[in-house]
Amino acid sequence: MFFISIKSKCRFTFVFAFNLAFASYSQVHQNGRLDIPIGSDNESYAAFPIDTSGVVLYRNFIGPKENLLELTRMDTVLKKIWSGYLKIPKEFSFASTKANGRKIYFFFRHYDPAKHNFYVTSVNILNGVYSSFRIENLIPFEPAEYVVTKDAFLIAGYLNYRPVILHYSIAGRKAHILPNILDEQGEITQIKPYPDGNVDVIISAKNPSRRKCLWIRQFNSAGELIKTTVLEPGEHKNLIFGRAAKTENGSQVIAGVYGRNSQYSRGIFVAEVDADGGYVIHYYNFGDLKNFFHYLKARKENRIRKRIERRKIQGKKIKFNYRFLVHEVIPYQNQFIMLGEAFFQHYANRGNYSYPDGFQYTHAVAIGFDKKAKLLWDNSFEINDVKSYQLKQFVKIIPEKDQIVLLYLFENSIRSKIIKGSEVLEGTSREEVKPAEGKRSVGGNIQNNKLEYWYGNHLFASGIQNLQSNENNNVYKVFFINKLTAGYPAENQFLLPFNDK
Repeated sequence: MFFISIKSKCRFTFVFAFNLAFASYSQVHQNGRLDIPIGSDNESYAAFPIDTSGVVLYRNFIGPKENLLELTRMDTVLKKIWSGYLKIPKEFSFASTKANGRKIYFFFRHYDPAKHNFYVTSVNILNGVYSSFRIENLIPFEPAEYVVTKDAFLIAGYLNYRPVILHYSIAGRKAHILPNILDEQGEITQIKPYPDGNVDVIISAKNPSRRKCLWIRQFNSAGELIKTTVLEPGEHKNLIFGRAAKTENGSQVIAGVYGRNSQYSRGIFVAEVDADGGYVIHYYNFGDLKNFFHYLKARKENRIRKRIERRKIQGKKIKFNYRFLVHEVIPYQNQFIMLGEAFFQHYANRGNYSYPDGFQYTHAVAIGFDKKAKLLWDNSFEINDVKSYQLKQFVKIIPEKDQIVLLYLFENSIRSKIIKGSEVLEGTSREEVKPAEGKRSVGGNIQNNKLEYWYGNHLFASGIQNLQSNENNNVYKVFFINKLTAGYPAENQFLLPFNDK
């Protein structure tokens, strides 16, 4: 099946990068720009990265009998390759987008909460050939996460606070619930797919002693349980959250947070799990980390450091409580890097009452450890002013040979920092998200702004921006993508405009 081919009515404005020997260095290079004029926020696109194949732009149209999903594929220099429409059954609403190999997948759930079926469309990004799948489901669970492997779709959620994972075989077009998932109340902390089709499911739940453990269940491509490993915490500890990465010899490293209770973290744990399920857990209190408090002003950080030293001399425990999420565990040279972010619940006042009003982020923490789960270094990156109504990852990490770049997007600026282990090579810098040449931003802030990994050391920023032309002073709204390169590229670059009508 193929797309309904269309000729776009929008004017796409591109900015390409050219090499120039005398351009200056910076932490983040903006070397490409795409602008699509839109009439309102409701007309805006979303952008999904597809590695070196480029970016797919998509948006939904609600029709009287069926809905349409408009797709446009751009290459890595943000030039349009193809576009088209997909018909979506009226009873389904958009839920998520995923990619695997050379295919991009769009997940839809039934708009009626009393019905629990799903609809998935997969599109070959090279030629636009697509297939659709109706997934019949009788379990009334609330979906929260969507995963694609080379052989299956996994839809995860909760039923009465108990984890549920629906496995759908792409070849067999059959669905079943993964076994041994529904036993206890718990939280799915990660569903980790591997190239061979196997999947690790990590669940945080209480053991009979009422302490939180991590259950690591491995399933094959057919959704059959292969093995289960349970990480038990040390005395007076709970394993709150964890993420996994595989080593070359088939072992795993699991990095996460532990605490006295199930909400606030006291520190980081890193576990080495061998192929037979044996494991060793190392615990690192936040107070033991060299740079954990470096996001604070110098005077306050020094006070905390002195307090830590006093308690150590007195033989007392060091107690710091943080809400902390681990986002990534990635291989780096002969080690692994864990990246996480600290936050707290933000409250707003209304009369004599306070009520939750999103989450305020404080800082990101990067930790390096070896294959035996031993701590090598730690560093931090302050997150200023960021508040979100949903917990999500803001800071991205680009590991390079001799440095690591940390960066995030806030309002109309890219904030970045370059580290090397515990060292800070370049402190925090800010750079405006640059509009195309001959245009300027109006109103400052970017709406619906996102920073996404792309390929290699490239990322892209996207969002909705009001622009004004220097030529005629007309103000108009655009959906934009800015291509970014983190760190020092082999050759410096600058921007020149190119228009394609």
